[in-house]
Amino acid sequence: MTTPEQDILNRLKKTLNRTENDFNLFFCLSNLTTEQQRLGALLSNQLKRAVCEINIDKDALQNNTLDAWLTHQLQNCPKENLVFIYQLSDALPNQQQELNKTLQQLNWRRSALAKINRPVVIWLPAYRIKQLAEYAPDFYDWYSQTYEFNSSEQGLNEHHVLFQNTFIEPELGAHLHMSKNEKERWLHTLSSLLAEHLEKDSYYANLINEQGLLYHSLNYFNEALKD
Repeated sequence: MTTPEQDILNRLKKTLNRTENDFNLFFCLSNLTTEQQRLGALLSNQLKRAVCEINIDKDALQNNTLDAWLTHQLQNCPKENLVFIYQLSDALPNQQQELNKTLQQLNWRRSALAKINRPVVIWLPAYRIKQLAEYAPDFYDWYSQTYEFNSSEQGLNEHHVLFQNTFIEPELGAHLHMSKNEKERWLHTLSSLLAEHLEKDSYYANLINEQGLLYHSLNYFNEALKD
């Protein structure tokens, strides 16, 4: 008997093995970055076709367009290969105004992105898909299918322990000792953990509190007020 996770992987595997060498867009939703990498590796090992794995560099979206950067990255990747894109979510800005601009640019340049002429699988946390639908609707509407995975208990426990050790155990606020890049990375992680933990308990309150402190320390005051 297969697990729900393997059932989804099997469906995705069948779909990707049937795809032609044209642009097709698939979203795979998993809230934790480590889970995305684990699932991508499992899927790659089961596919008949080879996969080009691309980790998005945050600077790629700040100093270049996604389509131009990807085209350059794929120059040495065989055209029959599938493309898995990771860390797009982490490369997106946390400040709402900048996030809107980035997603709107992605929306405007969807035709240019399609010119890579390969099936593309983008791994994202579930909360990001709602932002794509709202601020990049034309790009979002191009997807062929979406596959949503539940996080493993082990993955959630590992992130819970890391959060506790980083934010709860220290006597002083963790945000006081973090670099800007560390704060930005933790904001992405906290958003993913909040998407996983919907119960309004003390753990949820701690996540919200630390997220608000990080926003405030980065001078993202509008975002801090929302929390």
